Amino acid sequence: MSGRNGQITRILKTFQLLENSRFGLSTRQIWQELQERGWEVNQRTVYRDLKALEAAGFPLIELGSDDKQATKWKVKADTSFGKHLILSSSEMVSLHLARAYLGSYKQVPFYHEIDGVFQKIFDHLGDRALSFLKELEEDFQVDQRTPSVHSIDDGVMETCRAGCAEDQWLELTYQSANSGKTKKRRLGPLTIYFSQGGYYLIALDSESSSIKTFAMSRIKEASLLDEAFDKPDFNIDEYFASGFGIYKGGAKQIVLIKVTGARSHYIAERMWHQSQQLVSQKPQEATLRFELDPTPEFVSWLLSLGADVEVFEPPALRETLKAEIEKMLRLCA
Repeated sequence: MSGRNGQITRILKTFQLLENSRFGLSTRQIWQELQERGWEVNQRTVYRDLKALEAAGFPLIELGSDDKQATKWKVKADTSFGKHLILSSSEMVSLHLARAYLGSYKQVPFYHEIDGVFQKIFDHLGDRALSFLKELEEDFQVDQRTPSVHSIDDGVMETCRAGCAEDQWLELTYQSANSGKTKKRRLGPLTIYFSQGGYYLIALDSESSSIKTFAMSRIKEASLLDEAFDKPDFNIDEYFASGFGIYKGGAKQIVLIKVTGARSHYIAERMWHQSQQLVSQKPQEATLRFELDPTPEFVSWLLSLGADVEVFEPPALRETLKAEIEKMLRLCA
């Protein structure tokens, strides 16, 4: 790996090597380890990296040497933070990089609180280390374009959170996405779920006696009822297992599709659903298998692939796509 990104990755790997070594490593030993991992560097480069990290304020120790043993380097014992938190150097670097990802969610609830936690941690590092970490951050860029996030009333969020924590029934005024009308609902809260830039309350609907997903941006009012909720066993992964995205699915079906063209490699290398399997792949072609319910969100995803996707199974899904395409043609006529 070459270039600036390769340099940063090499430095992080050097940290890991030193932290995992009880008695420290010499520049030659570090060089050998890096060589085995594919980095074409020399010992002089390794030494410059170590001195640069030391100058930046990272807790490195250069152990003395004698005629029989080369100089060794090691990382000081874990850095203490407050009375309870112990962080190693690489963990602090990882936290700094994670903060960049948080920046893409500036409009969601709790952003400022989470960012404040990061700031308290970074205040412990010192100016020299922070300056170096800022340079690291610039080499790991994160897409800051977030999905549209509708505002959520702080009181609604806190009431729903309290209902989940204290196992109490909630009464909500909820606006339907289909009709736009509001309606009082009595819900048994299970968990608050964050997905694709939005918050959702997963709850037992007393009217239908079924578990449903409620967009928190459409909750107009929320109150905590003085009534205990006997929370059933619930697993979020099982709940969404047959669905796609935020849609909860019904009975699972075997879905077999073929993607062709330049996007086939991109589609095959990403995980779109937990049941996804790569059946076969050739240049400009990939066949994928899913086990899910073809929800509206899944249909929309297939349509976004245009003429590059062909559905083999199930036949009903082929007909659904055909009907949607015919509607689009009529609108474009």
